[in-house]
Amino acid sequence: DMTQTPYCNYTVLSDEVQGYEHLQGTFKKLDELSKQQYFDMKTMIMSPSLLETNRIPLSREQLHEDITRLRMTVRERERPAMEQSLSVLFHQLRMARDFDLLNSSLYNIRALAEELLASQGLKLNDPEVFSIGQYPTFEHLYSSVQKKLAMLIESLPGDTAMSAPILEAMRYIRHHFTEDVSLADVAKHIDMSPSWLSKHFNQECHMSVPAYLLDVRMEHAKELLIQSKMLVFEVGNAVGFENPRYFVSVFKKAVGVTPTDFRNQVHSPTSLKTTRA
Repeated sequence: DMTQTPYCNYTVLSDEVQGYEHLQGTFKKLDELSKQQYFDMKTMIMSPSLLETNRIPLSREQLHEDITRLRMTVRERERPAMEQSLSVLFHQLRMARDFDLLNSSLYNIRALAEELLASQGLKLNDPEVFSIGQYPTFEHLYSSVQKKLAMLIESLPGDTAMSAPILEAMRYIRHHFTEDVSLADVAKHIDMSPSWLSKHFNQECHMSVPAYLLDVRMEHAKELLIQSKMLVFEVGNAVGFENPRYFVSVFKKAVGVTPTDFRNQVHSPTSLKTTRA
């Protein structure tokens, strides 16, 4: 009964069928179909050519903008804005129908949740909420992530809204992280003294300006490692590190593993497994 067989076992099942080599193409198509079904049931009745015309690619740059917008709404405890940002992000992910992009987005959303909880001395008890394999459909995944972020916003203190100068300082850093940005550069941009910026940035963001700059660089580095085929030294250079060895050292200290190990872990088969065809 193929309706009860997880798609990942089709190849194993085919070992029992005579003429296995002639079925490889068929099972490969079933595998791909099951993945597309995860995003939208309509894909079940689409021909490959029609499916391709209905797929809307999502660029890495656009994905980063969407994730950054979501990150800001969550940090500012703005639930309606968060729900709108999340809705836009997931709509684009549905139309892109790309498991790598979906997995990358979930990784970044989970990291955001862990970061906010850590600022309050808490830990994320249910990281599996942000795992594709926990849900039979894309809608179930979206609903669960939305509820989790809403609960997170409601559970954290509501008196931590950031001031306009600090928000502008963060925006400046996010747009210039590939450059040799200093505390003085950021302070000059927002027309404040370096001492004022250092004090208030720490108070409102619970981290220093250099630490936030590093956080932004590591976030971009992880996205490039997940979504591109760039070599490690190219990723380091793209996020502001001229010395490849220094980039690897900083990345390992910040993330816990080397860039290569991080890429291998994220792209492991279990990270992209769905529940059934």
